[in-house]
Amino acid sequence: MSRIKLIKADSAEFTRIIKTENLFPSFDLGSEGYILSVSPKTILIVAHYDAGVFYGVQTLIQLITANEKNNSIPCMLIYDKPD
Repeated sequence: MSRIKLIKADSAEFTRIIKTENLFPSFDLGSEGYILSVSPKTILIVAHYDAGVFYGVQTLIQLITANEKNNSIPCMLIYDKPD
């Protein structure tokens, strides 16, 4: 069973998670961007603001729905923000 962590930039854990997990985006996440990291043990959604966390959760819901027959989602790393 995976743990799910939602982390905002104002959290003390944000900088540590970004460095530990090597999650350095090649662009500014802005107010609605997020990082979604799925590993065998942890699902991380990292964002600067609530809107980014919201959109990261929406993507995770889509992944779970799309893979419900397998009862699992593949490991992946997504960096996303609106155009």
